[in-house]
Amino acid sequence: MEKTLEQKPADCLKIVLFGPESTGKTSLAKKLAEHYQTNWVPEFAREYLQKKYDECNEICAQEDLIPIAKGQISAENKLSKTANKVLFCDTNVLQTYAYGKVYYKNFENETLKSILVNTNTIYIF
Repeated sequence: MEKTLEQKPADCLKIVLFGPESTGKTSLAKKLAEHYQTNWVPEFAREYLQKKYDECNEICAQEDLIPIAKGQISAENKLSKTANKVLFCDTNVLQTYAYGKVYYKNFENETLKSILVNTNTIYIF
């Protein structure tokens, strides 16, 4: 597995909020982190794709999925180090993988699938 896509072991429980855009995941992650006095991980894709649109006037393409997954995992790895027993994630690579399956015909990525299988994560749908 690519080192940049490696989910590092964490001493905290990761709770991922999963769902479509504009359903309140960010607001809920922030509030939960505040309540439990811990960290939360924002959705990396939001910033990445906004920057791409601002700079190139382009939207998400299939080749963006791996850089998005790398950025998301990097943020989770970093913030899990200082989390207080639990880390709330606005999203994670499951969202990236699902997006690829929905929007790009025949999208398949074994690296993303292996990350999903090998994590200790609770998903809230």
